[in-house]
Amino acid sequence: MSEIYENMAKLFETFTKGALLEQGANSELVLRTVYRSLNEDFLKIVQDTSAVDKLIEAIKEKQGQVEKNPETSYASNTTKEVASGKFDPDKCNLMQVVLDFVDELQTAILQVRLNLNREYEYKKLQMAKSFEGQQEDIDNLT
Repeated sequence: MSEIYENMAKLFETFTKGALLEQGANSELVLRTVYRSLNEDFLKIVQDTSAVDKLIEAIKEKQGQVEKNPETSYASNTTKEVASGKFDPDKCNLMQVVLDFVDELQTAILQVRLNLNREYEYKKLQMAKSFEGQQEDIDNLT
């Protein structure tokens, strides 16, 4: 439980660039609400620190895309505000931040899974090509 909470805090800190973690009770409320809204599969992912590091990279990448081109990026309003520096923790709607965080978290999980699947398929293809090349070398030697 504590590892899930710590990892969620790291994810949330990345999501808001630290703006809400300094808010004490508000950040506790957000993290508890997010925890309750995640199902077992997502909690298992959040419990894995290496997976969380990949999710943090995906969230940062999305924020970078928003910074470059905020009009055409598909991101939550909170992400757009955080990336543009307009996020005000004193005037934000906490429930909207929760919804945006869960949405961005799910999107990051899907993106990381997609990237890992692509990487796996690429490595599998490379192994098949390598084996094929080895087989040709053996055939040429005999």
